Amino acid sequence: MSQPAPTPDPSAPGALVLTCDVPFFPGKMGVDYFNLRALAARWHVGVVGPRYDVLPEGGIANLRRAVQSCYFWPEELGDPAALARPRTGLLVGQLARRLPRRLALPLARLLVGLRSDDDNGHLKRAVLANLAPYLLRALRERRWRALVVIQSDTRAWLDFLPPQLPLAVYFHDVRSDYLERRAAFEARPEGFRREARRARGEERLICERAEAVGFVSELERRRAEAAFGPLPRARVAEIPLDLGYFTPRPPGLAPSVIPTALFTGLLAHPPNVDAARWLASEIWPRVRAEHPRARLRVAGAFPSADLAQALQGQPGVELIANPPDIRPLFWEAGAYVVPMRFGGGVRQKVLEAWAMRVPVVLTPMAGEGTGTEHGRNCLVGADAAELAAHVSTLLRDPGSAGALLDAGQQLVRRHHALEVTCPRFEALVEGAVAARRSGPGRVLLDLSWLGPETRGPRAAHARGVALALTALEQGPALRLLAPRALLRALLGPRSAALGLASDAWLRRRLERWAAALANRLAERVGTHLPASTALLELRALRRLDADLAHTFQGPGAPLLAALPQVRTLFEVDPADEGEARACRAALRVLCPSEDVRQAAGRAWGLPPGRVEVVPAAAGPEARLRTGAQLAQIYSQARRELLGAESVAPPGPRG
Repeated sequence: MSQPAPTPDPSAPGALVLTCDVPFFPGKMGVDYFNLRALAARWHVGVVGPRYDVLPEGGIANLRRAVQSCYFWPEELGDPAALARPRTGLLVGQLARRLPRRLALPLARLLVGLRSDDDNGHLKRAVLANLAPYLLRALRERRWRALVVIQSDTRAWLDFLPPQLPLAVYFHDVRSDYLERRAAFEARPEGFRREARRARGEERLICERAEAVGFVSELERRRAEAAFGPLPRARVAEIPLDLGYFTPRPPGLAPSVIPTALFTGLLAHPPNVDAARWLASEIWPRVRAEHPRARLRVAGAFPSADLAQALQGQPGVELIANPPDIRPLFWEAGAYVVPMRFGGGVRQKVLEAWAMRVPVVLTPMAGEGTGTEHGRNCLVGADAAELAAHVSTLLRDPGSAGALLDAGQQLVRRHHALEVTCPRFEALVEGAVAARRSGPGRVLLDLSWLGPETRGPRAAHARGVALALTALEQGPALRLLAPRALLRALLGPRSAALGLASDAWLRRRLERWAAALANRLAERVGTHLPASTALLELRALRRLDADLAHTFQGPGAPLLAALPQVRTLFEVDPADEGEARACRAALRVLCPSEDVRQAAGRAWGLPPGRVEVVPAAAGPEARLRTGAQLAQIYSQARRELLGAESVAPPGPRG
């Protein structure tokens, strides 16, 4: 269960996982834990996420052993500046104090690009504001091949994700569908229906931007296509189950002498809270009428106060909060009841019960996506009376469930064993990389250090590179990061399409001011801070919209340290450790002459295959040759980033 992650080849590709719920096992998000553990056999897997105090040490330790790198907020980064928030001046502080309190929260959200009533977006943005320094650290420490975002309700993250990484999004559920169905059970349904419409648009945008999207069942994929339109890059990666952990009752353990029914789940999750309350108030009294000694156990993590109060004093009902091991509760149960009336995704708890050979009683909704068949592997009830009758039958005659138990266990072994499902998740990640690989490259040329009046051989060489690249009729999509005046001089009317102004100080200042004010307003009403300095840096990185950057020796844009680089080296100073590190990290090092190339090899040990001579482009013909040579170099560097072919061996694909 918690064996250390295999050590892949040092050249193994990296998969960086970004999540607002750190997966751990035993416990929450086991589906992601096992997928990532299996992925770590051939990939270097890094996880960026929040490490909350309430999360169990044992589960987090298992995750650390399962993957190669963890970047957990709020763990120590060793750089206090990385955790900084945008600074507030006197004017910002005064404005935050003087605004009417009722306007503080809506305005804070509008200032950072959220809707004024977007509670979920605010929470997700605040999580990312905390995670941003850790994401940047990961990008600077290692070269990654793919970014995996877990969960679908992360629209608030899209404009901050690193542009150089192909994006795979794994949907645990289709949230818009979940909200629409939940509305039917709420006293004020219109708010949920309105939120469902918004979520549908956000999820559609996620599917459009991601190179690959994955779903936990074929049913969820079909629901997504019905809501968002055709999804040619969609895959199904079913829930994996560790059948070595979820085993039937051990032979030496006697069954409970008390007739017992069981319900489990995250007991703060609204669908589970609704199911537990309905089970205790309307279903269980019918069972107790026939089985006065029977007990109902409701077990799970973080039970809500409302649920605890509702269950208190109910005859024959036990609430078991945060059990350290859920399996003994299954082994003592004569019936596992899942009376859920709304929800999303797939109920993993049903699969666990099948694996442990506990008979399952559920609603039609609870069985969605699992392959349930009434009378074959479970008993389905449409209302409280039917569900109670099925539970009573199982408690009265445990032997009647033998065929149900055999069929359920076989289904789990056939469709949800780790060796069956985990390769499909790896195929999802590889599918994102393949989609990016088949598209055009995007290169950013960093001329932020070069002014219109700058002279000398370095400036002439850099201008020649820019002119050579902009003259290409075919090649990668190119953008120049340079002062506005230089962009106009080099590109003329094309500067708006191809140029990014490195001296756009007014926009940067306004963004910092807006972020600082948003945080002060959020502080005033006692809610999460939606902005951080690192988050602004991620947004600026996203705007660059590049797979890799072509940089030049000397100071450049600091932000580009998070991008893979091709670097031009003009001269070699063996004592310049900063330049040595930059060249060693670069995909390719370009030198204007053979002398510089050989000196770089002698001084810094750069492999000959990564250092090339690209002479200055002095005239039109030379520029054409240089442009073609650079296009080929960028293509080779991109192939190194994305790989020439799949990492995973051929395997089942959903």
